[in-house]
Amino acid sequence: MSLFGYLRTRPAMGVLMRPSVVRGMCMRTYTTSEPSEATPAPTASSDKVCVYLNEKPQIHESCFIADNATVLGRVRMGQNSSVFYNCTLRADINHITIGNESNIQDNTVIHVSSTSGVTIGNGVTVGHSALIHACTVEDNVLVGMGSIIMDGATIGRDSIVAAGALVPMDVTYPERSLIIGRPAKVDRQLEEEEVENLRAQSAKYIKVMTEHKNFNKM
Repeated sequence: MSLFGYLRTRPAMGVLMRPSVVRGMCMRTYTTSEPSEATPAPTASSDKVCVYLNEKPQIHESCFIADNATVLGRVRMGQNSSVFYNCTLRADINHITIGNESNIQDNTVIHVSSTSGVTIGNGVTVGHSALIHACTVEDNVLVGMGSIIMDGATIGRDSIVAAGALVPMDVTYPERSLIIGRPAKVDRQLEEEEVENLRAQSAKYIKVMTEHKNFNKM
């Protein structure tokens, strides 16, 4: 039996409300559109893929969602993307859009603000225990373990956010950047070999995802 239970929110006037949360309610609407477009993608089923205030996650059937991950509200995920154990993707007040072949690793939290959603591109690797909030991560980026990306920030494509980095609000980083420190700054530009390694990391996680899918069927 799921431990998800009921969520409770506190509006500005302090009145407690119990939103509509239905575990495992999924839409199977097939399309060839990219997940960033308005048309929803096919949806995979999981006990923790939840309707929130009539907003249904749209998750391609090829994706992997770990049994104890929570994916709630206006979430869209493209083909062959994955959300691993103990992650929380909470799109209750705005959208979370994840492209194709991206992986969100264990204990990561992704949330939004009332003015900004989260957009994660194709081929992105998000390391363990990262915190991603109301920001944009472009294609082929590695977000290192334990890093924090704050509201309004943009990470340019083919970049690395080093483990433990703190990316401040409303800062845009150029493509091919190695981003390190607290607050995070560009240390240097990535070499072509490093960019290719980012693509290899994303491809590796498609295989890892498939293995975990089969493990969960046992």
